[in-house]
Amino acid sequence: MSTAEYQAEPIEDNVGVVSNMHLEPSGDGRSNSHLHDDPTSQLPTAAATTPSKTETITFLTLPVEMRLEVYELLLVNRSNETAQGWETVGTTNQKKIPLDEAQPGQDQGLEPAILRTCKQIYKEARSVLYSRNAFIIAKPREAHYTIMKCMERDALSSIKTMHLWVSYASQSAPDYVPVYANAAEKHQWFKLLKTIRNKATGLRHLEIALDANIEAAWSRGWASAACRGHLGGKSMFKHVLRKIQGLESFVLRGYYAKDWPEYFEEHVGIPVQGVRGLGCAFDRHVRIYYYGDKKDPELAHLLRDKENELFDSFQQRNSIM
Repeated sequence: MSTAEYQAEPIEDNVGVVSNMHLEPSGDGRSNSHLHDDPTSQLPTAAATTPSKTETITFLTLPVEMRLEVYELLLVNRSNETAQGWETVGTTNQKKIPLDEAQPGQDQGLEPAILRTCKQIYKEARSVLYSRNAFIIAKPREAHYTIMKCMERDALSSIKTMHLWVSYASQSAPDYVPVYANAAEKHQWFKLLKTIRNKATGLRHLEIALDANIEAAWSRGWASAACRGHLGGKSMFKHVLRKIQGLESFVLRGYYAKDWPEYFEEHVGIPVQGVRGLGCAFDRHVRIYYYGDKKDPELAHLLRDKENELFDSFQQRNSIM
């Protein structure tokens, strides 16, 4: 069933989810996170929902564990195949949900109709929707609008897993066109990060990929190309990030200043995983040669060696201030 069938509508008591998943329960029902958190802690126990011999069996009389499995099938974004890439969660078949689209979750394989059945089901399913999915942001301006205008007030605090793709390029530039982000566009990242810091109180798993203009770096060198317009060496960007508290895991990908992992470990209080040069534009080209139609392992390894040289050069030009 397509999610496009369910349009946004006003919800009493500010009950809703993002945009096209902003659906109102139709009845009262029975009153009563990251990807591995257990949302059953505040829900009725299996014993409390076991039907008596004379009671009609309904969805709400099923054990809560069974209901949660149904919610997972309907509301966690998965594909039929295990893929590799920035759009997937690790090497699983789970796909990230863009939070910078006008209607997050649209065409993502989700079935949000169950959120409309009753208030109890809405509360149970909503927890799964936000805590079990991983959300990705590549366009800070659009994401900030979605968070502030299209989501209920406490929705951001329910998100446990977030991935940020910080590109060197302008948001208005076509794909693969090296038009560098201007000051106003960079400011949108600072604005978004401050909102995440203040409102995403349930955030436990954060991954950030800092992209760079690899093609230009090959032809013109880091000083005039890859470092230009890049936030991976900016102290202001670093200072905002360090104030995000409560994290259980923190991954840095791509191009960042040499001392960033150590710096964040000190201020965030957890080990920080640094993945050099992966997850960004260059990695897409490597996957094309190694996994795609142009499969060429020898060339892929050659590209990887070249990328390592560029990464070292980038870190030599950028240090914590």
